[in-house]
Amino acid sequence: MSETRYIGRFPGKAGIGIAFAVLLLGCLLLSWPALNGPFLFDDFPNLQHLAGLRGELTWPALADYMRQYGGTPGRPLSMLSFVLNDAAWPSTPWAFKYTNLMLHLLIGTLVFGFARTLAILVLEERLAHIAALLTMAAWLLHPMQLSTSMLVVQRMTQLSMLFAISGLWGYVAFAHRARSTATSILPVVILGLGTALAVLSKETGALAPLLAVVINMTLLRGHLQSISARHRSLLHWGTLAPVLVMVVVIASKWDVASNFSNRDFTMGERLLSEARALMAYLSQILIPSLRGGGIYHDDFVVSRGILQPWVTLPAVLGVVALLASAVILRRRHPVFAFAVGWFFCGHILESSVFPLELYFEHRNYLPMFGPMFAMAFFVAKPPEKWRLGITILAGSWIIFVAFLTWVQAPIWGDVRKLTAIWAIEHPNSPRAAAQRAHYYAGRGQSEQAARSLLDAYHRGVRGNSFPLQALNIACLLNNEALAEEARPAAIIEMETSTYNRALLETMPKIRRAIQGNTCPLILTDEDWTTFTVKLLENPGYAEPGVQNYIHVERAYFFRSQLDLDSTMREFESAWSLRKSPKLAHLISATLASAGLYDEAEKWADLAYDNRLTGYQGWLSDDDVVSLRLKESLKQYRKTDSDSDSN
Repeated sequence: MSETRYIGRFPGKAGIGIAFAVLLLGCLLLSWPALNGPFLFDDFPNLQHLAGLRGELTWPALADYMRQYGGTPGRPLSMLSFVLNDAAWPSTPWAFKYTNLMLHLLIGTLVFGFARTLAILVLEERLAHIAALLTMAAWLLHPMQLSTSMLVVQRMTQLSMLFAISGLWGYVAFAHRARSTATSILPVVILGLGTALAVLSKETGALAPLLAVVINMTLLRGHLQSISARHRSLLHWGTLAPVLVMVVVIASKWDVASNFSNRDFTMGERLLSEARALMAYLSQILIPSLRGGGIYHDDFVVSRGILQPWVTLPAVLGVVALLASAVILRRRHPVFAFAVGWFFCGHILESSVFPLELYFEHRNYLPMFGPMFAMAFFVAKPPEKWRLGITILAGSWIIFVAFLTWVQAPIWGDVRKLTAIWAIEHPNSPRAAAQRAHYYAGRGQSEQAARSLLDAYHRGVRGNSFPLQALNIACLLNNEALAEEARPAAIIEMETSTYNRALLETMPKIRRAIQGNTCPLILTDEDWTTFTVKLLENPGYAEPGVQNYIHVERAYFFRSQLDLDSTMREFESAWSLRKSPKLAHLISATLASAGLYDEAEKWADLAYDNRLTGYQGWLSDDDVVSLRLKESLKQYRKTDSDSDSN
């Protein structure tokens, strides 16, 4: 028996099954300590929408909840999945994280099946099982996956991959057997269904057809050449047409998609920076490390030029070289071309021209499959003279990544260690500093939290509302010394800072403190109006939606002072920037409370005229609310009229 045949038979189907189960159990045990971790980062703004349900799982409540997430279609499947864990907010994170871990294991199972189906295109069946198992092991146990599975809100990324991989697996399985019109259309239909469900989980699911194009051009290329031109065209156009549709949709919304007004970098600077990010991702995938992981990478340096920093040029050349090599070698080395094409196409929405943040590990959840599959292929079928060395190296690598996950999972599960280590590893990260302060505040050490925020600000850390948050804490503690230290920096920040959401989220807290007369010696009415005027004048907050938010906040403030003229002036300014039925309802209710029913009815009409359309409108009951509001206004008017006549 030849050595090749021996390797092909070992460990056999029973051994593969045992190894498969061991991998799932191993991943479960390695990741389990991370389940004790806290909610983090984007968990809060996304999961807080659960509060609107108030524990009620009625269709109107669910519909209103699902449409709270901005954008189209709004990730409704992901939003619904959170309801499986809780229908209220605040909540506890363990159940959410447990569900994420179960999804990770399920997707790992799909990774095995999909990798096996792909491997059969280029390997004999027994070796394909080994390649699939190695792909699953590398993908499932990699420490980078903790950034997705243990950040609750990234269930959106998980579900998107779940459906995308399902659609792609079905596509390849049936495309490989395409011999008639029906069997050529079926894989496209399966891919379309998977893509639709993936997009309803997260917009990056729209990349599934593009990834199918990559498969067609590489691993499936030989098969497609062996079938009739008609059936080949059905498969090619069935995958390419959705890609063209995606391009048209993006082009039609280019003004929004390319708006960098809320970023401190341009599109060109982002492209240069993403070259470095992509090469860093590849480095972390292939040679993972204990340091520098986690979710806080807002300290990633922007590339201001091709040599600023100098590593930008090598990164750009590296990306170009990989892409060029994939194109040139796609016939001789289709697995390499597939891996490169899959990785870069998997990043094309989140790591290209769009004004997103620069670096997140969870963006590799789907793209890393390509490099993992290529590594597994070369291990399953290595050159004869390197077989033993490659086998030992592959085994050592898998043990190493499992060890890193074993070391890092307890850190993810311990808020004290997590905040301390990430603050040390990312000293220039605003979010790491904010997370550390949040930890102090949660332990009742509010002044220590404020001091840590001001310390980060004085060290030059920007991108968060550290002085304003410290001022808010000073108000809660009635600490005038702390307030005097924080106030000047807060004013400068409002005048000069680039946009950051945390500052806007702190403004209502300051407003409510002033309205409640919580700390009159620290925060006054004049402070509030000064803060908001400076924000309105700051170019970093010039985007219409942001200005709309500030004007509504000012309206709330003046309404609490019973200043109707100022309240309406702010509401009307907000309306001119962004019309929404909810804002019109709010204005109508404000006018009705002042007895101005005619004016209130006009705003109820405006709410109805500006009701949401399309998918969001279907979920919304704003039109019903508008009609009910008009009926209520008629009743109030009649009641007041009867009271006057009596």
